[in-house]
Amino acid sequence: MAAEDDAERRIAGCATSATPAERITCLERHVRELAGSPAPAAADVVKPPAPVQAPAATHAPAPTLAAGEAADAAAPAVSPGPAPAVELGAEQVEARRRGADEPATRVAATAVNFRFIGYERLLVELDNGQVWRQIDGDRVSVERALRNVESFDVEMWATKLGGYRMRILPLNRTIRVERLR
Repeated sequence: MAAEDDAERRIAGCATSATPAERITCLERHVRELAGSPAPAAADVVKPPAPVQAPAATHAPAPTLAAGEAADAAAPAVSPGPAPAVELGAEQVEARRRGADEPATRVAATAVNFRFIGYERLLVELDNGQVWRQIDGDRVSVERALRNVESFDVEMWATKLGGYRMRILPLNRTIRVERLR
């Protein structure tokens, strides 16, 4: 039990390291100690490169190399602009989180004219003049249920991945649609 408490204390102490590289080094050191492996020699420890600052938007001279440094032709070019403050892709995670909190705006309309085209594909003209068509690949068949109906109410909204959905309210069925005009 004492060994487990010691290991947990050591690993928890690594969480206070300032940078991810320091945390990794700390964790590796403690894991090696707990496993009884010798610590790596100083020459074996690879230090992460210092972050590269992007040049300012003004016409500043290009950075010069110190004596003995050689430019690495294989190194990727630094893109202009500010360096990202957070990890790559965090803006997408934030946008997805915000989108989950906001319900999709739904529009109510009445289908005043409709017909079936192709194989069980619904073509709908709404009371506002828009024409929408059930898209290919949608296997929801509504032809039989709408056989004796003259008009019906619908509810429409944009999906998060693009495209639109139409709920046929009397049937409580949702189909994927695209706008024709």
